[in-house]
Amino acid sequence: MSLLARQTPAWPANNFGQGGSSQPTTTLALSTTFTPPASCALPSQINILPSPGYLIWWNEPVPFPSQTVSDCYPTEFLKSYTSIAPTTLGALGSSIVPAMSPLVCPQNFCTQYVGDNNYIACCPSGYKFATTGVPIVSERPAYGGICYTNIPKGEELTAVMYDSKGSTRQEIWSPSTTGAQGWAHPIDGWAASSATAGCAAKKEESKSTSQTTRSESSQNPLSSAASSTRKKAKNTNGGVIAGAVLGALVGLIAILALVLFLLRRRKRAKEGEAVEQNDDGAHVEGTPIYQKDSDNARVEVSAVRNTELDGRKDYAYEMLVEQPVSEMPAGPDVGRSER
Repeated sequence: MSLLARQTPAWPANNFGQGGSSQPTTTLALSTTFTPPASCALPSQINILPSPGYLIWWNEPVPFPSQTVSDCYPTEFLKSYTSIAPTTLGALGSSIVPAMSPLVCPQNFCTQYVGDNNYIACCPSGYKFATTGVPIVSERPAYGGICYTNIPKGEELTAVMYDSKGSTRQEIWSPSTTGAQGWAHPIDGWAASSATAGCAAKKEESKSTSQTTRSESSQNPLSSAASSTRKKAKNTNGGVIAGAVLGALVGLIAILALVLFLLRRRKRAKEGEAVEQNDDGAHVEGTPIYQKDSDNARVEVSAVRNTELDGRKDYAYEMLVEQPVSEMPAGPDVGRSER
């Protein structure tokens, strides 16, 4: 299957919005942000239309003459939308749709074209925009243009394939050559105020979310308090971290001080037990205790004995002087003669 892929953004003037059909002269209001379902998000799926073009479209609203897929576009856009299928190979077909005024780009759409008098054209996010070169309708310079995106060779996409009878099948498709592109329909019209190119839809979504949050908070005091707490927590993340670090250091110092205190207390307790248990007289708070077998005891005993013996020496000396001892004569009668 060979797929037609546009190679340049320069389009012939008769590709879109022509073919003998009358152009719309009325406008429709699209004043609220249309939110498509998640299944429409890019690059979820593409449509590959039947021959002769085998054109690649992002969520084509009328992929086959008897079918309309409306999930991914606002009802205001599709209300007067008309699709003209190509009849020959190389033809791109055309679509007819009135301008939107005022126009608010749908969610996940971006403003890709800005003209005079607040005129804009919206394309899906990630798509660029190309004009026809020569405006089909002078007041709508983007009308007839196309949104496009390049599809790299080998990139796999989920594709809904249409055959010539309108039957479909879903398969994984990837281009086998370079230069393939996918297309999408722009939504053009006039914004309510001055517009700039870019994804303003995301800003509107953020603003809407903020307004919704404020509304819910005003109705629910608890929600308001919780929101205020979250903001304060976010603003004080740095202070909380610093406080946690400081608290950890203080806690560590306190633990070390407690350990040192317990060790010192344990040491003092051991010293007290040693003094109480030492009852053998070795030492009690600096006061000497003399044991029975100590040197001092021996000194006292010796002193007493020496004194007594000294006295006995004098007595012994007198005895020796007054009663001299002589040798006893031999024989049995010696004792009797003394008596």
